[in-house]
Amino acid sequence: MSMLRYVVRFFQGIHGLLWHDLWNEPYPGPVGQAADTIRSLDPEAFLFTEACYFTNMGVPSGIERLSDSGQVFEPHGYDLIVDTGHDDLYDSGRVEPISRILERNLWSHTYWSWRPDIEGAPEWGELVRAYPVATAGTLLYYRWEGDCITLEYDGAPGCTEVFAPNLGQGTWGVRRLQEHVWPDTKHGVLRIRSDRAQNVRLCFGRVAGAYGGAVHDPLDL
Repeated sequence: MSMLRYVVRFFQGIHGLLWHDLWNEPYPGPVGQAADTIRSLDPEAFLFTEACYFTNMGVPSGIERLSDSGQVFEPHGYDLIVDTGHDDLYDSGRVEPISRILERNLWSHTYWSWRPDIEGAPEWGELVRAYPVATAGTLLYYRWEGDCITLEYDGAPGCTEVFAPNLGQGTWGVRRLQEHVWPDTKHGVLRIRSDRAQNVRLCFGRVAGAYGGAVHDPLDL
């Protein structure tokens, strides 16, 4: 706990510090005691707690919900080949369930294990998925099926943005959606605009030979 007290004191007063991550993948650790120690010095910052690495094999994490209302759960979902160099053992059957959990809970996420040749790795196709980047309203549901995305939200006036893999290759079957393509990746963002509150459910995806134009006005709902 002395180390935690030192770290918290060191960063006290720094503008923009939002949270403390108690430990990286603890199994298990004195999380409650650590939280009390941090809270005694910084009562307002969020506390991030993670599951241990072995939960990816079905081992219970042992990390419990804190009584503190500022706790944020930060799960780490790994395919077991991460950091091993054995991409030849990749199995989409291990990665797809993790992606479905993220979608079902509407969790934001990022892939950590980057390397220069990642785009040639067998798991890359599973990792590059369409998802709603920003929602004008309350997101209720989304699901990526490999060639199409379905999303539903209680919309408010504004613009919803959806990340679209390979948008610049002209294979998305959409019309009148404003698109912005990043030249270095050919991925991009589709924009859907609404001027009133309404429930919105959309399904669109990649179709061979479909529209691949430049920038169009946003789809008006």
